[in-house]
Parts: sequence; C-alpha cells; structure tokens
Amino acid sequence: MLAHLTSWESVVTHFLPERLAGGIRPETLSVIAADEDAWNAQQVASRERLTPKEQLDEFEQTRQALFQVLSHVGEEALNRQHPWPEWEGTLATYMLEEIGGHEREHRKAVLAAAERR
Repeated sequence: MLAHLTSWESVVTHFLPERLAGGIRPETLSVIAADEDAWNAQQVASRERLTPKEQLDEFEQTRQALFQVLSHVGEEALNRQHPWPEWEGTLATYMLEEIGGHEREHRKAVLAAAERR
C-alpha cells in the first residue's frame, strides 16, 4: 500500500508545477489513464524488493518533495480557483480531497499491515 501511495504522490509532485503553469496533460497521466490498474501493479512490483522501512522512507521522501513543491508554488496558487480544466475547486482543496482522500481510502490497510509487523 505504501508503494501505491508513494507512486501517486510522486506523480502529483511531478505534474503539479506543469499543470499550474497551464501546461497540457503530462504524458505520465496519459499512460496511467490508459490502464490505471496495470500502472498501479507495475509501481507496486517495482518496490517489492524494498523492506517496509525502505518503503516508509521512500514515502517520507516523496511527501517532503510534495511539500517542497507546494511551498514553492505559494499561497496564491494554493488558493486559485479552477487551477486546471478538470478541477473546479482550489489547489488546496485538491490536495485535501484527492491526496488526503486517497490516503484515508487506504488507511485501514496501512494500519493493518503495520500491526502485523
């Protein structure tokens, strides 16, 4: 589950500056959209060799990179309404609903895995 979450946050970290600058949909998102399940499976498989600690460390590094991007874009960008065509709300709302919601969706699985360790 950590590999899955890390992959998605990494995608957001990389596409966010381009999206905010009015760029077109990045190629990565097109690849994901073509077969999201296959992309997810590939991302998880690419991290199977990592220990749980290494996966947690990678997740933390990815989260810090995302925070850096958000810090760099600044408060004005966070509060901008409709920052790209597919999103009606603010960037801040996107982060809370989409990123936070994604984590909440998988929270029980992550906690269950942690308890088994």
